[in-house]
Amino acid sequence: MPLTPQEKGVRLAIRLTPKASKNGFGAVEQTADGGAQVKAYVTTVPEDGKANKSLIKLLSKALKIPASQISVASGQTNRNKQILFDGAPDELMRRLGHWIEDLTTADNIIDGKAFAAKLKEKVGRQVAILKEQHGLIPGLAVVLVGADPASEVYVRNKNSSTKAAGMNSYEHRLDASVSEVELLTLVEQLNHDPAVHGILVQLPLPKHINEAAVIDAISPDKDVDGFHVINSGLLATGGKGMVPCTPLGCIMMLKDRLGNLSGLDAVVVGRSNIVGKPMAQLLLNESCTVTIAHSRTKNLPDVVRRADIVVAAVGVPELVKGDWIKKGATVIDVGINRITTDEGKTRLVGDVEFAAAAKNAAAITPVPGGVGPMTIGVLLQNTVTAACRQAGVAEPEV
Repeated sequence: MPLTPQEKGVRLAIRLTPKASKNGFGAVEQTADGGAQVKAYVTTVPEDGKANKSLIKLLSKALKIPASQISVASGQTNRNKQILFDGAPDELMRRLGHWIEDLTTADNIIDGKAFAAKLKEKVGRQVAILKEQHGLIPGLAVVLVGADPASEVYVRNKNSSTKAAGMNSYEHRLDASVSEVELLTLVEQLNHDPAVHGILVQLPLPKHINEAAVIDAISPDKDVDGFHVINSGLLATGGKGMVPCTPLGCIMMLKDRLGNLSGLDAVVVGRSNIVGKPMAQLLLNESCTVTIAHSRTKNLPDVVRRADIVVAAVGVPELVKGDWIKKGATVIDVGINRITTDEGKTRLVGDVEFAAAAKNAAAITPVPGGVGPMTIGVLLQNTVTAACRQAGVAEPEV
């Protein structure tokens, strides 16, 4: 710990970086002598003690401790500093300890929003090149049946993201009473429309419509959701098909964080056709040793405890407990569940007991803000891939 209790206060070891792009705190890092220190960043210059003053102001705001109780005990002109907090040592150790624990957890977070933003920027650059070099503008058609509030939001976000990337967006809204035949007719029209490279029918559909029949009616080449049985088969046999967005986003985040996944022990909790099974196949394609577990798996905690990678996609709030995660594992939480708290309010949680799991995991996705934001970004990437394949143009690397 970078904390040392004193007779009348507590010392905190900090490594300060002045002239940074923004003010804030980073992770707790180990020092050469075996100690620890908190990384801090201020935008001000170090001259005339300005950086030290900014640091004290930053600490005061973060910890809600008056600036008059905070001083630089040593390291006035160096980056490595000892900060003295004046007050009751026990209370200060408690408050600072919680703060440092939060910083440590934050450093382990896989930020899905930031990752998705970078992916969307990348797709935008790819679209610009396709326009300039080939006169090709990828087009995505989204079909919404009925007026489900959640689906309305998803479709609106997909539409705005598609346009922001420079792609063509085609939105088809149908009444909830539309017949299955009418919906299938629209899908067939989109299959033959050369301006449409990707088709997505927003699920769920009204009960009188057979979802499987609609998915199977979409041309496999335009199935940017990757749900068609032909695309499922291609994924399972190592062929080149369209890959479901959520599992593909998960594998992107895993490779970004871990690099080479070869040889790692991966456990996927969940066996759905949409996430669990394709996720397991993608991990297998990366030469992981893969186990598919589910709610009926015997000794599930022991199965999860051996994993280097845990992907939870079972749809049960906080099923995967924190002590199931081994030290240093990477956790991808696909679940999104709304629960009622003891106060009668509701909040979103994943399939993993986040706070407890974050103490063991080297990296973990939060809920919300983890896997969810990636889905639309991967959908756009899939649409670009589909457009390139249909036009016979070299597809960008994913």
